[in-house]
Amino acid sequence: MQTPSQQQCIVEKRVDKSKAIEDKIELDMVNFPALSVIIMRNSFEPLNKGSWCTSNVLPDKGWNYATNYQDASNGRIWFTWDSQWYNVTILSVAAQFIHYLVQDRVGIVDCAVTAIYGYNTIEQIKQLWSGLKSIAAGITKPWLLCGDFNAVLYTNDRLMGNPITYTEVQDFADCVTTLTLNELAWTGDYYTWSNKQSGAERIDNRIDRAFGNYEWMMQWGYVITEYGLLYISEHTPMLITLHSASKPERVWNQSYTMGKMKNIWVKLKELRPLFRTLNTEHFGTISMKIEHTRISLEEVQQKINAAYNDSLIEEEKRLLQNLEKWSLLKKVY
Repeated sequence: MQTPSQQQCIVEKRVDKSKAIEDKIELDMVNFPALSVIIMRNSFEPLNKGSWCTSNVLPDKGWNYATNYQDASNGRIWFTWDSQWYNVTILSVAAQFIHYLVQDRVGIVDCAVTAIYGYNTIEQIKQLWSGLKSIAAGITKPWLLCGDFNAVLYTNDRLMGNPITYTEVQDFADCVTTLTLNELAWTGDYYTWSNKQSGAERIDNRIDRAFGNYEWMMQWGYVITEYGLLYISEHTPMLITLHSASKPERVWNQSYTMGKMKNIWVKLKELRPLFRTLNTEHFGTISMKIEHTRISLEEVQQKINAAYNDSLIEEEKRLLQNLEKWSLLKKVY
């Protein structure tokens, strides 16, 4: 999250077992966020010690943390915050989520947040959907839900591997619809998890997401989720930064001396050639761009199946991002 005097954020971090060295886990502390969700993908014995978080991960002073060890023996979620900037009230803890109220000390941020790390079986994850529905019954504030749902939402959320079935998506889709959630706009790679295998063994999924309820979208609808790079993890990190909305003032820089309504009419009229150019250059050929991108994607994926290499994977990702972008634009315009 961001306040007037300091950039802060809600971030999801993942700890990989390969980074555990001499009972310590190395985490990048550069620009450490004021709110952080650490998804524990492996069980580490040092994490069971109460002093581990403060001595190895958190800054020396002012930081607090909460875990869900009482509901999950391996402590699947750690939530940390800088108490100098935020008041945090833990409202509900379960094996697959931590739900809390966040209020900053300057009166800008007042919202509910649910950090999620779902189980990876359909039966176990049903407890997550029912838990979220119970939470929603008492929500009146802006509400952010983010993390590793360990579930796919759409049939195109898996690249390679077994095709996605209706059974896999129906419970997740029903929960999103019932709670009237909207996925936050995002940047980065579409697929957020990869098994990093070679050739036909490689599987990429989109299972990490961030959603907001109606109140969140009305207040923070312009905020985006930034997906980072995988590096050594199987998951991409998620970064959500709250900031003030930009104000489109340049449209009105030129002044006129005529009446107020005619003044507005003249300014809007001057925008017409700009909109016409924008439509011609970017939106007028969307269908053609989608078709060309699909053809290129099919060709690249055929090449991947025939002879896997890293450059083809990067080209595939670029084409998928373009296809997603143009498809969204076509839906809007």
